[in-house]
Amino acid sequence: ETDVEKYPKYEPTKQVSEYFKTTDTKEIITKLAHAKLKQKLNKYKENGVVKIDADVEQKYRDRLDLELKVISDKNMLDYFMVIWELIKFCEDNSIETGPGRGSAAGSLLSYCLGIVKIDPIRFNLYFERFLNPSRKGAPDIDIDFEMGSDEKTLNFLYEKYGRERVIPVITFGKFN
Repeated sequence: ETDVEKYPKYEPTKQVSEYFKTTDTKEIITKLAHAKLKQKLNKYKENGVVKIDADVEQKYRDRLDLELKVISDKNMLDYFMVIWELIKFCEDNSIETGPGRGSAAGSLLSYCLGIVKIDPIRFNLYFERFLNPSRKGAPDIDIDFEMGSDEKTLNFLYEKYGRERVIPVITFGKFN
């Protein structure tokens, strides 16, 4: 079927469901994203790179809530959690990932979950370029992995979600 969006279903580990006391993806991602946002804002307060006052903090929270609503309305929360889980696997296994590229860098949720390392509010990037309520197709999240890590990352996904549900996609460019 080519005209039907088929997102993966996030399957929380026992550790995740016990920590958040739920298996509901929406509840997990909301709690996780807000906790990570709080950590990031506290880091800004500590190092003074970005001035964080109550208004700025509210701006971040409002943007995160807006993104969570749009992503939920598009039935993409599971997709984000699968990507988060993959990035977390890479971190836990010392596999470097890129800072993020493309329109996903405009997503505060992606930043909070560590999918991208670019703060879209700090750098005035628009979430709507990545995803907006009127967008028909689904956006993709491009992830660069350290060379030689393909087998490890694919095996993680195969084991977790099954070989029949995972397909590697790469882009190859060549200069003549």
